Amino acid sequence: MLRALVEIGILFLCVLLVLIPSWRQLGAERRLPWLSLGLRWLLTSAVLAYMALWLPGGIAISGLQPPEWGGVASGLLLGLASILAFPLVQGLSRRAFGGRSDSDAAFTRGLRRMLARPFWLRVLLVLTAAGFEEIVFRGFPIPRLTNAGVPLWLAVMVPLLFFTLVHLPFWGRAHLATVAFYGLIYSLVFVLLGNLNITILAHAMLDGFGFLILPVLMKRRLAGESEPPG
Repeated sequence: MLRALVEIGILFLCVLLVLIPSWRQLGAERRLPWLSLGLRWLLTSAVLAYMALWLPGGIAISGLQPPEWGGVASGLLLGLASILAFPLVQGLSRRAFGGRSDSDAAFTRGLRRMLARPFWLRVLLVLTAAGFEEIVFRGFPIPRLTNAGVPLWLAVMVPLLFFTLVHLPFWGRAHLATVAFYGLIYSLVFVLLGNLNITILAHAMLDGFGFLILPVLMKRRLAGESEPPG
C-alpha cells in the first residue's frame, strides 16, 4: 500500500508542476499554451508507460480498451446526459458558492478566456483535457489504490478532491461544485463499468460544449461586459 500511496503522491505533485504554466498564463490568453499542453501529454504518456512496464495487468487496469460499439454508445449517452444536466448543475453550483453575482463573474471570466483562444486551440484543449484528466485522475489512481488495499470510497474521493481543486484557478470557486459533481459521476461510471473509454468520450463531449459551443452562444453577452477587476 505504501508504494501505491507514494506513486499517487508523486503523480499529483507532477500534475501541479504540469499545470503551473497554464495558471501563470491566466490573463494572457492569446499566447499559445504549447508548454502546458506538451507537459500534459508527456505526463499522460509517462503514466501509461509506467503501467505498461511496471504494474501487473499493464495498461488494461486503467480501463482503456480497443474501441467497441457498446462503449461508444455508452459514452455518447453519458456525454449527452452531462450536457443536458449542465444548466441545472451549474445553477446549483452558483448558488452554493459566493452568491449569484460573484459566481456569474467567475464563470463569465472563464468563458471569456476560452473565447479569446482560436477555435482550433479550443478543440485541442478539449481532447487534451479529456484524455489527460481521465487517465491521471481516474484510470490510474483508482485501480492502483484499490489493488493496493485502499478502501474503494477513499480511492475515489482522493483523486476526485484533487481533480476538483485544480480547476479552481481558471474557473473560480463558483464552478467547483459542478466539477466535483461530474467528477464523481464519471468516477462511479468507471468503477461500475471498468471502461475508461466511456468517461473519456463523455468528458470530451461535455468540455466540447463548454469550450466550443457555450462561449459562442454567450458571445454577445461576453462582449458587452467589461472584464471584472482582479
